[in-house]
Amino acid sequence: MRDRRPEVGIAAIVRDGQGRVLLVKRGQAPYPHAWAFPGGHLEWGESVAAGAVREVAEETGLAVGALGPLFVGELRPSASAGGPDRHFVIVDLACEWSGAGHLAAGSDAADVAWMTQGEVAAVPLAPGMAECLGDAAVRTFLGW
Repeated sequence: MRDRRPEVGIAAIVRDGQGRVLLVKRGQAPYPHAWAFPGGHLEWGESVAAGAVREVAEETGLAVGALGPLFVGELRPSASAGGPDRHFVIVDLACEWSGAGHLAAGSDAADVAWMTQGEVAAVPLAPGMAECLGDAAVRTFLGW
């Protein structure tokens, strides 16, 4: 039997100072068309902060500063979700938008948007997002 290990993912919880959070609409499996924080795989030798900053730039065109880890979750998409069986440990980092960049969906994002708490409640979220957004530290960071 092959030795299988979880993969490390990173996501950026980006706030804009106006009570909004940055979300991307996934363009690829798993969970295409669901909304989630910008994020992806942590690359070899990359810090979690650098990974979060890179992923935001790739997926949204914006420049952010990473403040530090805010939430850690797990995701186990199966083949039934449109991809292979996998196990991710995801580190969600608190991030601030620097004001730089031009908001545009890039990389594997189908769309990107700043959303208020009410707008987030009205869109389909990727698995694990509701748990993260319900966390007290995340809600405090977002001012929700």
